[in-house]
Amino acid sequence: MATKSIYYKASLLAMFLIAFSSSVQAQTQTINGRLVDDASFAPIGGATIQMANYPGVNTLSDSLGSFRLMGVPLGRHSIVITLVGYEPLF
Repeated sequence: MATKSIYYKASLLAMFLIAFSSSVQAQTQTINGRLVDDASFAPIGGATIQMANYPGVNTLSDSLGSFRLMGVPLGRHSIVITLVGYEPLF
């Protein structure tokens, strides 16, 4: 009888954790973009893109200027883009 009880509790815990992780994932968004030079329209690689209020959420643009910020809390946010040789963009 004790084995069934442990199995039942473990199953409930597993279902709770799956439901909880799904709800946590649903509360974030991903921001995709592409950086280009405003004069030449050439892609800008190696730039740092980060959330203004969440410095732990950051990424780098690739050689084509593309970037993806994942795990961004839902809502409107400001991003900061920096690269040596360019003025910071807020």
